[in-house]
Amino acid sequence: MAFAERWHLETLFFHLRHGEITITLDDVACLLHLPIKGILLSHSRLTKEEAMEMLIEELGDDPTVALQEVKRTHEAHARYHTLQQIYDVELLAAHQAVGEEVEADIHREWVFRCYLLYSIGTKLFVDTSLTYTDVVYLTYLSDIARVHEYNWGAATLAYTYHRLGEGCMWKAGNVAASCILLVGRLHPVLDPYKRCLDCMASEDVHYDYYADHCETVPFHKIVLYSEWLASGSIIIVHYLPERVMRQFGYQQTVPHHPSDFAPIAMTRRQLVEVFTDREHHMAAIVDGLFPEGSAGLRLLEDIIRVAEEAYLYRRSRAKTGGALDGRG
Repeated sequence: MAFAERWHLETLFFHLRHGEITITLDDVACLLHLPIKGILLSHSRLTKEEAMEMLIEELGDDPTVALQEVKRTHEAHARYHTLQQIYDVELLAAHQAVGEEVEADIHREWVFRCYLLYSIGTKLFVDTSLTYTDVVYLTYLSDIARVHEYNWGAATLAYTYHRLGEGCMWKAGNVAASCILLVGRLHPVLDPYKRCLDCMASEDVHYDYYADHCETVPFHKIVLYSEWLASGSIIIVHYLPERVMRQFGYQQTVPHHPSDFAPIAMTRRQLVEVFTDREHHMAAIVDGLFPEGSAGLRLLEDIIRVAEEAYLYRRSRAKTGGALDGRG
């Protein structure tokens, strides 16, 4: 919740004392090792009947159990406990199908889909209930050989942005998002988190976090794509790497208003067209705006230092009950 309180709905960024940071496609690729290229996820909500049919056909679930599952969750969902039970039953059936290769392969596919759906629900598209996941993701697991062709990274990032937007509301009790992505962007911090975030300086933040990780996960230019991302046909959010170029090791310029980069909301079809033509929708890279040791860079550092000192002074005066104008 300490992070969610600093989430800005207009920019989809964390606003901290030292500036803006956010979760990017680079974070998703390096921390979760998900593909950030490929076919965008385009699902919509399933009915209970459609969810039952998918549980039976894609996971080998018993029709009676599938019916009870959608009734208990009141939606097209499957509980993690149920997925664990299906996994155990089908794994045992696959081992027992000795000499029956066709039957064994069917049970193995059900086991694999069950494992993937469980992982998707607990690691990527985390629900606030923390007890079940959406059955709709079985749509992309029907053909196991094509699972890697989908853009799971972009969908995960869009979903995380959406959930952080819900979590920053004053009525929200928790945040449903990938914790791996949240902790990966900042230094490990000590309790209490809110105070630590308020006192965090620029040197406490990993901007170019994955400089030594390029051999494992190469830097993809696609992380600089700037427009809109989607997770299915319902969740559509803007993605603005121009505002956090420091996180990619580039010079940060003064950011413009979000509407200058993503001026209008798009339809699903338009978004797919823009993402496909992403080479023409990239954040501009500016090098040498303030060369190392230049007067312009020193002036900028002085301005940031004075702003930080003023911020800390105002907070200390507010906590002690003193007036902010120096007359208390």
